[in-house]
Amino acid sequence: MRLLLPTAGNRSIILDIWRKTSNVEKVITTEIDPLAPGILCADKCYQVSRSDSAEFADEVNAICRMESIDLIVPMADLDLIFFSRERERFLGSGTDILVAGKKAIDISVDKLKTFEFFESLGIPTPSTILLRDGLENIGSIHYPQYLKPRYVSMKNSSRYLFALIENSYDLEYYGRKLNAEHDSYLLQEYLGFGKEINVDFFVQDTELKRIVTLYRLKAGQGGGITRGQTIPCHPRIMGFVENILDYMGFFGPANIQVYDLGNGSFKVTEINPRFSNSAALCVHAAGVDYFDLTVRMLNGERIVPEFDNYKMIYATTGLHRLVVEKPEFEGGRNDKDA
Repeated sequence: MRLLLPTAGNRSIILDIWRKTSNVEKVITTEIDPLAPGILCADKCYQVSRSDSAEFADEVNAICRMESIDLIVPMADLDLIFFSRERERFLGSGTDILVAGKKAIDISVDKLKTFEFFESLGIPTPSTILLRDGLENIGSIHYPQYLKPRYVSMKNSSRYLFALIENSYDLEYYGRKLNAEHDSYLLQEYLGFGKEINVDFFVQDTELKRIVTLYRLKAGQGGGITRGQTIPCHPRIMGFVENILDYMGFFGPANIQVYDLGNGSFKVTEINPRFSNSAALCVHAAGVDYFDLTVRMLNGERIVPEFDNYKMIYATTGLHRLVVEKPEFEGGRNDKDA
């Protein structure tokens, strides 16, 4: 199987595991930045435009033809939007895409829709309102609040802003700072006193096959997990996932984020319908291989459900120096075991 994993970025661990997965012949990636460290963990990297540009579709199509790509695995949130929309087009050319259903993508990329979806299912979730509504009802706001972008499409721009709002002065300040964009930001109940849990699960034909939970001990600058600790899956969290699956279609690996507030109390905050960084950093190391499961699923195997069968571990990653004589595209490591 020949894979295209767009947007290498800092996803070195994910790319490296894919290259070492059985029945994966070659891993191709794409990037804008020739010094993105993930490039060095692929067999080859092509320079492309941003996924929201007019040129991106033709560029990816050309790569798929040149490299005889069997499967595209979107890893970045911005790429999910594009590949969800264009999946049928690529299928017509013989390339499948590991991407969730349209409903899952539409809800996950708009954080107000995410909140409304959880509320409609009775899943506990932090109260969330538009910044506009908060400014119009400033006297009724309970502090602290967490200011966050509404749309995933705001990533990688100066608009991707988070802030702790501790009082009305903070709220008024950001109201002025973000003037004319009050519908593009949210005020969310602050949960910083809780412990954040990544819930990584695997789905085949709407059926839950695996689930692994872990504490998100530390995140990097871009939000990806850098330290984690696997923990037993609480029955309530299993119930949240099963409830979501009744109304939303996933294809392979996905992730939700939950806050543990103590005494068996939880609030669910995010849906990430893709391979998460924690699936590589922690889940794989704990003995649950979503990479291998994906290949087996796509080869027609019926995956047998298996739960509560993973190791309790701590995992961490840090900075390592990578040196190349010349940063360039259309090249990479070719030794599968390097």
